[in-house]
Amino acid sequence: MLNSFYKKSIVFDYDGTLVDSNKIKYECFFISTKKYINNHDELRKIIHNNLEFDRYDVFLKFGEFLKLNVKDIDEIIKNYNSIVNQKIIQADEIPGSSKLIEIAKKKK
Repeated sequence: MLNSFYKKSIVFDYDGTLVDSNKIKYECFFISTKKYINNHDELRKIIHNNLEFDRYDVFLKFGEFLKLNVKDIDEIIKNYNSIVNQKIIQADEIPGSSKLIEIAKKKK
């Protein structure tokens, strides 16, 4: 009876599986903050010295460095998320990922 409720699913985390998004995300840190600063050395340091941080922590640290208010930090985060989404949609897929999905669909 338990088998009648069983569903087969494949879940993908697209980072490095469907699209090489790590480079895109890294570049978007600098694109999304160019309104506030031209020299991104400090942002680079924040990212590299805090690799365990997520984007929100990085932008909070960056905001502290520039003495930005919460509204500006929120704007940067929204801008970052929007740019990342656009660039990931436009990115080339990891070779073979579409083929893998098609094979999985056929095998159900």
